[in-house]
Amino acid sequence: MDSEKERDQSSADERPQGRDAVRSSILRAARVRFAREGTRGSLRDIAAAARVNVGLIHRHFGRKDELVQEVIADTLEQGVKRLDSSTSAPEAIQQMFLGSTGNTDFVRMLAWLALEGDGDSPGPLASAQQRVIGQVRAMSPQKPDHDLRLMAALTVIFGWSIFSQEMLSAFDIEPSGREDIERRLAELLAHIVTEPSESA
Repeated sequence: MDSEKERDQSSADERPQGRDAVRSSILRAARVRFAREGTRGSLRDIAAAARVNVGLIHRHFGRKDELVQEVIADTLEQGVKRLDSSTSAPEAIQQMFLGSTGNTDFVRMLAWLALEGDGDSPGPLASAQQRVIGQVRAMSPQKPDHDLRLMAALTVIFGWSIFSQEMLSAFDIEPSGREDIERRLAELLAHIVTEPSESA
């Protein structure tokens, strides 16, 4: 028993080896830290969580703002890969919603960045989401209210990532009911982006 615990502890303390492992560890730690603290998250704390020294962050990513942009780009690339198997906007929206329920760090990070912005220039959401949003938009014919439907669905996706706990509590939904609520919300969002002629 003790040897198993020691093995688990030693593997947790191991430093990542090789360029890809180092970059992945830094990106993962940065995403978590920026989700909690916005850009106030220190590179020293990110390095400690990633089990690397600060110099490796500078070597692989440069300054903190460059690391932030790389975290956004890396997360979006993963999102685009997940959407590649989608055949329609409703299916993509369902996947985006269900994917975001288990990983809220990215949306929380974007929220921090938007709040930290000056309010006059476009926030990170305006530029960061273009690839994913563009991919979903391209899945359906551009009808007059298609973009409005998509905006409504995305607003729910991003809002749920941040406020789900408060919403569930406000509506007296027990933690055990969360999975069913999220499944039903995903279906509702898919319906929102389905064109009326498709659902008739």
